[in-house]
Amino acid sequence: MASLQHIIEKNGNLTFIADASNLEDLQDIKDRVGGDDVRFLSEMMDTFGFVGNGQLWSIYPEHIGALTEAPLISDDVEHDDAGDVHVRGRTWAFMNYQLENFAETLLETGRVTFGAVH
Repeated sequence: MASLQHIIEKNGNLTFIADASNLEDLQDIKDRVGGDDVRFLSEMMDTFGFVGNGQLWSIYPEHIGALTEAPLISDDVEHDDAGDVHVRGRTWAFMNYQLENFAETLLETGRVTFGAVH
């Protein structure tokens, strides 16, 4: 499996870039999870090795005190012995989630951008 690329833009946003070699795996994930953006993000991170390599993690709004249902990502997450999650790093969100499914955008255009939160 080819790796899914990601870049941090000059403005701080995070963009995922897929090529033809990624599309089948991405479509398989989408077929499994349907329209659930949060599950898609979590499985995408695992499938393409972001979590295993300690690069990026899918996080939940309650981890950062956010009042949103947007898919969220951080580049530094700590899991303590009690099972609590502590977000230590930069955070990005797909805030257009109510109008657009980021998985479909990634599959259709080959790229999707998450905005910097903090």
